[in-house]
Amino acid sequence: MGRSVEYAIHLLRHMIENKDKYFDKMERLNSEGFKILNKAIEALATEKPGKARILKKARKKASLEDVIKTLKTLTSVESV
Repeated sequence: MGRSVEYAIHLLRHMIENKDKYFDKMERLNSEGFKILNKAIEALATEKPGKARILKKARKKASLEDVIKTLKTLTSVESV
């Protein structure tokens, strides 16, 4: 796993662990959450542009559930 992918995974985990800071009470991304998610997309796009599409889909839906699904997808793909 490359550094950019590890960084993107780290950012997503951080968002989930601190969901009260990055998501509103309806579990939708707030402005700070979008900033972090965009950093993860940029990091992933530099190393694995095809996988950045996964994060872009999560950004479109902007829910905690989609961010968690994305993290699971990234970690399962990278561990194989």
